[in-house]
Amino acid sequence: MRADFIPDGDTLRLKDGRWVRLWGLDAPEVGHGQKKGSCAGEVSRRALKRQVTGKDLYLQSEGKDRYGRLLARIYLENGLCVNEEMIRLGMAWVFFHGKPDETLLRWMGLQEVSVRSRSGFWAQIPDNPFPVIGNRRSHRFHHAECPLAQKISPRNRIRFSSYVKAFMAGYAPARECIPDPVCPQGL
Repeated sequence: MRADFIPDGDTLRLKDGRWVRLWGLDAPEVGHGQKKGSCAGEVSRRALKRQVTGKDLYLQSEGKDRYGRLLARIYLENGLCVNEEMIRLGMAWVFFHGKPDETLLRWMGLQEVSVRSRSGFWAQIPDNPFPVIGNRRSHRFHHAECPLAQKISPRNRIRFSSYVKAFMAGYAPARECIPDPVCPQGL
């Protein structure tokens, strides 16, 4: 099967009309209508498009998400896992769906290398000195001043000194708190 449409760096539509959400990762937002996106979102979308356009895709289903999209690992004919490649290239971050398994822990190692080498959009994400608050249950983080951070139960709350520290610990930003990348001209 082949991709028909790629709206962002973690979702695609197949030619048969099915929507697929790449399992185990999340990507920066792309603007749609009134929804604000970021330059990192567009960079991520283009990276996914380059990997899958015109190629036969093989899916390993991991169920469905709350929007009815198929959650899947996507493989190319040569065996390359697109999900893993997006993380390795610095075009997506690991996102735990429940308890991390062996695959996600391995992908965390790839993410760590990508962050440290400032690959992909990591070169645009500032390692701010501002604290963020993570939720141990959801593995999401918020800006410390975000009202939603204050609603996290104290037993589930964990404090990180920066975005990068939270990402390195396997936490992903809540939609309301995605860090604004420093966008170079031309992106």
